[in-house]
Amino acid sequence: MKRQAYFMIIIRLLSLVFACLLTGEALAERSVCFYGFDTNSAEYDEFTKQHPDVIIRADSTVYYNTQQILNGFITGELPYDVFTLSTDSFNIHSLMAKGYLAPVTDNENIQSAMESMYAPFREQLSYEGVLYGVPYGCSISYYAYDPDAWTAAGFTAEDVPTSFASYLDFLEQWVLRIQEKPEKDIRVCGYFDERQYGSDSYILYLVQLLMDQHILQSNYSNQPLRFDTDEFKALLERCQGIGKELYTCEPKQNGTYSLFTDASSFHSLLYYVPLRLTEDQPILMKATIIAGFINIRSQEIELSKEYLGQKLQDMSAAEKVYFYPEAKPVENENQQRLAAAMAETIAGIETELSSDTLTEEEREALNERLEEKKAQYDKVADPAGMYDVSPEDIAIYKQYGDRLYFQGPSVFDPSTEDGQKVRRLEEQYALGEITTDQFVKELDHLAQMLELENE
Repeated sequence: MKRQAYFMIIIRLLSLVFACLLTGEALAERSVCFYGFDTNSAEYDEFTKQHPDVIIRADSTVYYNTQQILNGFITGELPYDVFTLSTDSFNIHSLMAKGYLAPVTDNENIQSAMESMYAPFREQLSYEGVLYGVPYGCSISYYAYDPDAWTAAGFTAEDVPTSFASYLDFLEQWVLRIQEKPEKDIRVCGYFDERQYGSDSYILYLVQLLMDQHILQSNYSNQPLRFDTDEFKALLERCQGIGKELYTCEPKQNGTYSLFTDASSFHSLLYYVPLRLTEDQPILMKATIIAGFINIRSQEIELSKEYLGQKLQDMSAAEKVYFYPEAKPVENENQQRLAAAMAETIAGIETELSSDTLTEEEREALNERLEEKKAQYDKVADPAGMYDVSPEDIAIYKQYGDRLYFQGPSVFDPSTEDGQKVRRLEEQYALGEITTDQFVKELDHLAQMLELENE
């Protein structure tokens, strides 16, 4: 009996030891959760190879619910260790100030890379001198003139407006020109839906351009957003008058060419039209950053920093152009291979033509083929097509790299209820249903209400 009791005690002790070992293994298990990152990327593959013992959960969703993320910060229940945020969807500095994000300044790989970037990226992702985010995607947007339309109209680079006021001057001169001699092939812009094009279309177009620039400049200068000023009202009334005249001169949206367009690529930077309201305001390049951040509540902050450092290290050549002044041109590899193959074909034909045994008919046929291949090669080997981002593109972008401005969520974002109110006011103004004074007073009232809500 005693022996049986002793045996049972041994079994229980062994079971307890085994259970403790299992619990220890469970406690030692590490995991990290990513959100908004591409799981088919080089940095993800490298990170998983470096940490085979870490359980990695990842959601590569491109679109995410802004309010859901904000609620997760507030409740402390955000389930992600590392996540993606964009500057146009979130007030990044506010999140830093509230202590939701973990600093990444002490990671050498991150710090070294960020010090080599254009200054606006470091400034946007830092708060009180502490770095909190790692950028890995960027987009730019700006107003540009179309070079083909410009040439067709007989304009030169000296005719390009350099402010919103001079843009309106340009349009006034254009109206006078086409009143005297109507232009069938060139219009100011091709933005409109022909089915909805009417007498208010150009007014609304110009008013929205003016509003966007005023909001951008107010945010940049960190000034309260106000519209009821003599300067802004004067520009509004010019938009109204010029818009009416443009529609009178362009009753239909005809023509091959549009003088102006919205742009977002490197290739059109040469044709940038700055729309700052006046010449004394800074020329800004509006941009959006997609960046990685770390949850302050993460249990794997160091591991998360390592992933973000890896992401910077494995950034593609096309992405680097946005961030680094010393970025290299990005070749179009397919175009270069095609050009090389065609050059080889041309060389082969020329070798055949050097033969003394060719008949006149054979030589004539080869010469015809040679001319055909050379014409094809000239098109393929056009320098504009040999690069995705050319040396010239990079040289022009460098002029704006330190002028990038990352506007946060606009108080008048059209996707919001308040933004829709603004759009309705703009439409009413364009239709002449409200006066300039009524329009700006309503805008100021909305802006002030939103400021109070956000305090």
